[in-house]
Amino acid sequence: MTDRKFIETRVCIDDDFGPFDCKLNPENRWNGWLSPYFTLDTTRELSAQTLRMADEYGYDCVSTIHVIDGFEDSRDTVHIIEGGLNRDSDDGEPNTIAVRIRWRNVGRDAVAAVSFSSATPKDRKAARRRKATGHGARRTVVVHVRWQWLHEGGDIPANVVPLSRDGLYGIGGWEWTWHFAGWWCACGADWDWHETTCTNCDLTRDTQPGKKPCDCGCDPEQGVTGEYDLESEASRAHLARTGRYLRWSESDAQPTL
Repeated sequence: MTDRKFIETRVCIDDDFGPFDCKLNPENRWNGWLSPYFTLDTTRELSAQTLRMADEYGYDCVSTIHVIDGFEDSRDTVHIIEGGLNRDSDDGEPNTIAVRIRWRNVGRDAVAAVSFSSATPKDRKAARRRKATGHGARRTVVVHVRWQWLHEGGDIPANVVPLSRDGLYGIGGWEWTWHFAGWWCACGADWDWHETTCTNCDLTRDTQPGKKPCDCGCDPEQGVTGEYDLESEASRAHLARTGRYLRWSESDAQPTL
């Protein structure tokens, strides 16, 4: 994954998923969408959000990410992942898959060390009986499950997300509609997260003034580029006092042509 074109930024999917810190190559795109890589801690946050969304919207329309922890000297284990109820079943049986992990092989090749199948009563018993305990180096397996394809026939629609040479996990690249998360400047300009300086007014992302109450009758809603007076002393004083520029309609100044 090491590439001089990689940048540190944040990504999201619409306003419902993320934002998450990541690294990515902005030129590596699928139909315009991004292919981000995440740290393990961020992957855990991402996993939790996928599970919350699946609980809210249904597993048949949400892919989920699962983080399974163990040790390099752990014995082989079976893990049961549940994905809501099977709507195609008359009995309303739960969607379940079994994940078999050979922990001693995870450090060499996590993808080859894991296998998937439909969960059986025997798998459930094995999952209850044996946990991933040990005293060796910690190992982690990240699993991506696409529940919407579970009953379409063929292989179990799940895979291991491999760890990159930089210790990151590439999740959803060339599949999910990742785009840059952004930030709004006080002047009304919006920027991608990694663009840290507003070239419109020279304020930076990390030095945005805090918004404070104002009784002058100004509009507190976020405006857009060109709507604000960035020039007059009165507007700049208003920015220092309230965290907001005055709109041209609120200012006595006239725009410079």
